[in-house]
Amino acid sequence: MRNIICLMIDRFHVAFLGAYGNSEIETPALNHLAADSFVADRYHADTPQLSMLYRSLWTGSHAGMEEAFLPENWVESLSRAGYQTVLLTDDIEIAYSPYRDGFAQVELIPEQTPEQTSEFPCEEREQTQLFRCFAQLCQVAEHLVALEKPYFLWCHFRAFGGIWDFPLAYREKYTGRDDPAPFSETVVPCFHEKDIIGEKAGEKDTTGEFADLRQSCSAAYSGGIQLLDELFEPFYLGLKEGAFGLETLFLLAGARGIPLGEHGQIGLSADEKEPLYSELVHLPLILRFPDGLAQTVRSDALMLPADLGGLVLEWLDLAPHEPKILPLIHEKLMSEKLTNEEASQLRDHIVMIGPDDESAVLTPSWFLRVPGHGNNPELYVKPDDRWEVNDVADRCDETVRQLTDLIVRRRREIELGLLETDEPLDPQLTERVD
Repeated sequence: MRNIICLMIDRFHVAFLGAYGNSEIETPALNHLAADSFVADRYHADTPQLSMLYRSLWTGSHAGMEEAFLPENWVESLSRAGYQTVLLTDDIEIAYSPYRDGFAQVELIPEQTPEQTSEFPCEEREQTQLFRCFAQLCQVAEHLVALEKPYFLWCHFRAFGGIWDFPLAYREKYTGRDDPAPFSETVVPCFHEKDIIGEKAGEKDTTGEFADLRQSCSAAYSGGIQLLDELFEPFYLGLKEGAFGLETLFLLAGARGIPLGEHGQIGLSADEKEPLYSELVHLPLILRFPDGLAQTVRSDALMLPADLGGLVLEWLDLAPHEPKILPLIHEKLMSEKLTNEEASQLRDHIVMIGPDDESAVLTPSWFLRVPGHGNNPELYVKPDDRWEVNDVADRCDETVRQLTDLIVRRRREIELGLLETDEPLDPQLTERVD
C-alpha cells in the first residue's frame, strides 16, 4: 500500500542546507535524508507569488498559464483512486486556496495571534510554531496509517515566512566573537541597502552597516535551520522505521526562497516584490523512495513545480501518459554520457514570472533576468555564477537578444496552455560556457 507525504517549507534558502553545499550549519537529520534520497540540484519555482505557485503545483501548470487552459487538478485523481487526501498547513492562504478542492480533508494548524506573540524569541524550542507544526504532522500521519487506507498528505509550513520565534540560543550559535548580535526580533526582517544609504546620505560606512545587518540576519536564519533539523529528526526516524507506512514516498521541497543580502535586500519587502534571483526561486527538492530508488543520486536536470504531480502519479502507476519524470531520476540518466533519446527528455529552459511584469529564463548555461518597467536585462553565466554576481549582459548582446525573444515567445505559448515545447534551443544557449 503506497503512501505519499509532501512537506513544503516556505522561505527555504537552498544555500543553508548541507545537501546543497553548506558546511557551517549543523543539520545531521537533513543530511541523512539527502544521503538516502534523490537530490534535484536545479529545481526552480516558476513564480514567487504563493497563490500562483500552488496553482502550478496542484494542477501541473505554469504561473503564466491562463485559467481557461489549466489541466485538471491531479490531486482529485488520487481521491478517485481511493486515496485519503489531506492538506495540513499553518498558512490560511494555502488552507483556503481555490485549488485545494482535490483534498478531502484540510487541517489548519493554529498560529499564534498578534496578542499572543511576543516581540522576543521563544525560550524553548517546544514553544515555537515549527514545533507545533511537526507535532501535528506526526500526529496526522500516524492517524492516516492507522486507517489502513492509502493516503496522500501534503504539508505546507510557513516556517521562515512566518514568525521567527526560534530561541536566541540557536541564533547566537552562529555569531562569532566580533560579529554583530544576531537578529532577535520575531517578525521576518525587512532591510534594503538603498534605504540605508538614503538614510545615511553624507556618511561613509553605509556598506559596513548593511554587511552587519546581513550577518545578523544570516545568523538568526542559520539558527532557525538548525531548529528545523532537530524537529525534523524524530519525524524522519519514524519514516525510516515505518511508523507512517512501510511504502511511503517522502518529498521535501522549498516553496519559496528568501533574500539574505545577496542583492541589496534582506528578508521580505512589505509587498513581497523580491527580484527573481536564485536566492528566491532556486529551491531544495529531495525525494526519498521507500525502495531505495535513486539513493545518493543527484541531478542537474531543470525541474519545475509542475513536475511534482506527474512524478507522484507515475510512482503510483496512475499517470495517464507514459512516464516522463521518473526516468530522469534513475541513476543511468545521471551519468555524463546520455543517449540521444535520454537527452531529449531533459528540459532545456525554465521561464519564471515575477511581480511588476518581471521575467527570467534559465538554461543549462545562462540566466537572464528582465526587470519590469523597461529596466535593462541582466545576464549571468550558469552554473558557475551561482548567486548572480557578475552581470555580463553588456558583453553578450546576441545571447541577451536570443533569450529575451525566448521569454516573449514562451510566455505567449504558456499563456495558451503550451507548458513544454519540442523545439530545441540553439546550442549556444544550452551548452556549457567555459
